[in-house]
Amino acid sequence: MNGRLCARGCDREAVFGLLICERCSGRIRRALDEAAEVVEHLRSLNSPVQAVRYGREVVSGSGPGFGQAPMDLGPIDAADTIVSCLVHWAQHFGDTESYGRYRDGLESGTTLDEAWDVAKTAADYLADQFSVIAATVEVLDFMDALFTPPEGTWTIGKAISAYPTSEMPYRHANPCPACKRRTIQVAPPGNFGQDAKYQCLWETCGWTPPLTKLEQWRLYFDGPVFVPKEKK
Repeated sequence: MNGRLCARGCDREAVFGLLICERCSGRIRRALDEAAEVVEHLRSLNSPVQAVRYGREVVSGSGPGFGQAPMDLGPIDAADTIVSCLVHWAQHFGDTESYGRYRDGLESGTTLDEAWDVAKTAADYLADQFSVIAATVEVLDFMDALFTPPEGTWTIGKAISAYPTSEMPYRHANPCPACKRRTIQVAPPGNFGQDAKYQCLWETCGWTPPLTKLEQWRLYFDGPVFVPKEKK
């Protein structure tokens, strides 16, 4: 540390040789590390086959009485904005990569691999130059572009909040085995392969599957309908 406060106004001491603190440095590094995966994820959300799941039941637009669901342009705009931002700043800080047709963002026909590659290339360059960038006053403008752009503009953080890469907890269609109410919440495994969790949200119930019968109850929620008998 150098006894100087973070130029970002965080009331924290700046890292030695840099103008920003450890917390701000970490935010930038995490954003750059996750950029390619976030862009790829956003582009994948508008693949030709889309469905909405309610309690493991798939509802699509392919049956009588169902119209085609409108395309959500949010992920497309978010991916395009993130790539444009990364490429702009990479080139601003000396990247000699031309980026060709991706210099102004992603085109409609861009594949997932191409989206990942261009975001990864720009983000990796910025990560490699981090110590140089964070030692100049321009790091403040760079952080503004990553985290606090003009209202209505997408950022990596805003995009992953709106379109998370892992499934959010949801209410299951099957009733709670104990109170018979449709109040079972399922917390999916997430990005790190944890076991899914099941819990009744009814305030006087709170049922969860016993660990010794977890696999049996998982069949009830995630597989063919099978209801294990609970001992009284």
